[in-house]
Amino acid sequence: MNANAKNAVDQKVKLAKGDLVRVIAGKDRGGKSEGRIIKIDRARRRIMAEGLNIVKKAKKPQREGEQGEIIEVEAYMDISNVMIVCSGCGPTRVGYKGEGRKKERICRKCGKAL
Repeated sequence: MNANAKNAVDQKVKLAKGDLVRVIAGKDRGGKSEGRIIKIDRARRRIMAEGLNIVKKAKKPQREGEQGEIIEVEAYMDISNVMIVCSGCGPTRVGYKGEGRKKERICRKCGKAL
């Protein structure tokens, strides 16, 4: 593992599976740019969100007589390209409130729990 990969693993990921995120950079910015997180790759700092970063993929036939096809699937995108969406105030940064093990994520704008 090189130094850059080690540093990426050490950084905290403040997003969780199921969070609603909005794309703030890249090809899906603007328009319908919100989706829920499906998967998180913490080592590479990448997320997969439903309906975002759709790419076309060639699928080979699995059995004899079947045809190959081109399918559309969600692809991973960098965490820095998305922001978590607060139900009250929109895209925001994540903060923490609480002591010890009772730590909870909060919206930096309005202070509501995320």
